[in-house]
Amino acid sequence: MVLLIVFAPLLVACDAGPSQDEIGEFIADALPALAEWDPNALQPYATAEAMEVFREPDQAKVFRIISRLGDLISFEPPTTIRWSMTTSNGYSSTVQNQAKFENGDATVTWSLVYRSGQIKMQQFHVNSPLFYDLMDPGPQKNT
Repeated sequence: MVLLIVFAPLLVACDAGPSQDEIGEFIADALPALAEWDPNALQPYATAEAMEVFREPDQAKVFRIISRLGDLISFEPPTTIRWSMTTSNGYSSTVQNQAKFENGDATVTWSLVYRSGQIKMQQFHVNSPLFYDLMDPGPQKNT
């Protein structure tokens, strides 16, 4: 009981991380930037580490592939999949949202961090039936 009394003020003083509304606002800004299919458009929303990765030469191919979705039409608010808290890096969260694009629907999964009162993206993953043909090797030739 004594421990609870001692630590209770510390818990109240701690930043509780972003609200679901704050995450929704972040995604509402970041998803249209992602849909420009240009890594530079993500700079205001991504961590410095993520931007380094996005600018690697092999990532250009990834952006070309996901650009097949076309223009963003609409999207649903994100749902939180997982929250965690780390002492040195703030909070991290994985959220997903459904989006409709010109050429098909997609699920966008975001890995977010919350540090110093700011939400930033660490990673994103776009999954769409439009990409299934990329996994199909096609007819096999018998040699």
